[in-house]
Amino acid sequence: MLLGLPRAQAVAVMRSLIEGASPFARETLGVRLVEVGLSAGQPRSYRRPVDSPSPGRTGCGTVREDIVIRLPYKPGFIGNPDLPCMHGGVIAALLDHTAGFTAWAALPDLKSRVSTVNLRVDYVAPAPCVDHIAIGTLVHAGNKIITADAIVFPENDPSTLVAIARGTFAVNRLKEGQNISKWIEREA
Repeated sequence: MLLGLPRAQAVAVMRSLIEGASPFARETLGVRLVEVGLSAGQPRSYRRPVDSPSPGRTGCGTVREDIVIRLPYKPGFIGNPDLPCMHGGVIAALLDHTAGFTAWAALPDLKSRVSTVNLRVDYVAPAPCVDHIAIGTLVHAGNKIITADAIVFPENDPSTLVAIARGTFAVNRLKEGQNISKWIEREA
């Protein structure tokens, strides 16, 4: 079970939210969910180029899952045309999106959401003008605060780390009558 749903349904809901819930993610970034993999092992498609916290369970009995998201390159993402390389703000947005959905996946059900409290980004290398992969890993899941890490690397070169982030997210219970059913219904 993930998000209190059968795994296949939870992954479908996550895909719908990650790829289409916000106009920014859908129209500006164009991100795509690649994989939701149990972090007891590496994600099947990509190995992590840096060490992450130990796999398994973390805080409140939550099972950790890695979230893998792909950012397709767009010419409008260029930040420095002299190198050229992608703008750091695009990379930060990808990291926030990835860590945020990693935190959201740790929730026990669909009656809560998360919001970013803090995001620390360390840029390690310029982001080449190619598609990128971000992998989010849950660090700690509490009742009120969830912490997740995310890394970004070029899809064609997983050994080149571009940036790493740690995000802290507040858990907010939805008010009575609020829900995300419009996204669930799309995937039913």
